Amino acid sequence: MNAAVPPESRGTGVQAGDAAEVARPRLFADRNVRWLAGSSLVSMLGDQFTLLALPWLVLRLTSDPLALGTVMAAMGLPRALLMLVGGAVVDRHAPRRVLLVTRHVSALLLALLAALVAGGGVTLALVHAFAIAIGIATAFSHPASSALVPSTVPRALIQPANAVLMSMRQATMLVGPLLCAALIAGMAARTGIPSPDLHDAIGLAWAFGLDAVSFVVAALTLVPLKSLAPTTAGFVQVAVMSWIQRRVPPRMLGRAMSVLLFLVLGLAPMSSALAGDLLRLVPLAFLFAACGLAMIAVAAIGAIALPMRQID
Repeated sequence: MNAAVPPESRGTGVQAGDAAEVARPRLFADRNVRWLAGSSLVSMLGDQFTLLALPWLVLRLTSDPLALGTVMAAMGLPRALLMLVGGAVVDRHAPRRVLLVTRHVSALLLALLAALVAGGGVTLALVHAFAIAIGIATAFSHPASSALVPSTVPRALIQPANAVLMSMRQATMLVGPLLCAALIAGMAARTGIPSPDLHDAIGLAWAFGLDAVSFVVAALTLVPLKSLAPTTAGFVQVAVMSWIQRRVPPRMLGRAMSVLLFLVLGLAPMSSALAGDLLRLVPLAFLFAACGLAMIAVAAIGAIALPMRQID
């Protein structure tokens, strides 16, 4: 019976899985992980500037919450409709190449929006058009960024790399809006423009402009990445994303990620429009409380009744 056990592991109490963990290289010792983390951090931080500045701009143009909902829906709807197409394009042309293109396109869109805001030439119709264009770009960039991890990171580092990236996303969701709000308020104080309709225009333009710069920097930091030969977010998303990435063939990763992201993001456009309409009828605090209770209920059902928690 003992002949099946490697001599070096006898008496050590180290199981096969433990040995694999011991042999796993340090996460940031990998060159690709460092470049990928830096690129993602810059991009995520820039995203938060636009996610705050865009609703701010809509509410500056009109105080109608429905208009805000339709703008967010205009961004989310093309993303949902084209996500599966984006996944197929990623599989055909490689994740890094698609991500480089979409980041440069997004940079151009945001730079143009920043110029229009600074010049006072932006209208609600133009904001809707920009939202649609950004949504189309993200329909391709989301599957590409998700498929980039397993195509550039060693298999043993996929799950910790995903954990780091999703932790950074959570951190930028806290820090980014604070920095953006401070920028807009600070620029308004410096300009001293008395008109309430114009005093924050310069700050909003700077916010969109900085996001455009972040896309360019994030694209440049993708260049040193080397593709490997074929072989948020929270704890569950890290485990599920990594589980899928390690089991799907590399040639199908883009489509697999697009299906997963479609399920996660597909209802966002409808929910944004519905939330904007509901805010005409119910208080904001009530809507937040109802959504929070719904999320707790879904998490509880998942923890108690579904086999998802048993994914290894």
